[in-house]
Amino acid sequence: MIGCSLYKRIYISGKRLDDLQAVLENCLELDRPSISYFAEHRECLRELHKTPCDLLVIDVESCPKEAVNLLTKIVNIVPSVVILWVEEPPLSA
Repeated sequence: MIGCSLYKRIYISGKRLDDLQAVLENCLELDRPSISYFAEHRECLRELHKTPCDLLVIDVESCPKEAVNLLTKIVNIVPSVVILWVEEPPLSA
C-alpha cells in the first residue's frame, strides 16, 4: 500500500485513465488524497502551473524524444514532484 500521508494531491495523466485509476484505488490506503485525472498531458501541465501536486502518475505512449520533453516540462514546473512513469511494453513480433 502507498502511504497517503505522503501524497495529498495526485494527478493522473494519460490515455488509460480507467486502468490507472483502478490500480491506484487498490493500492491507496483508506485516507484518500485528492486525485485529479487528465486525458491529455497538456491539460495536466496547465493544472500543474496553477496547483502543483505531490505525486504525478503519467502514462506515456509517445516516442522517447517527446517523453523526455514532457518530463523536462514537468520538472521545470514542479522540481520536487514524485513521478510514477507508466509505459506500455512494446508488442512482441
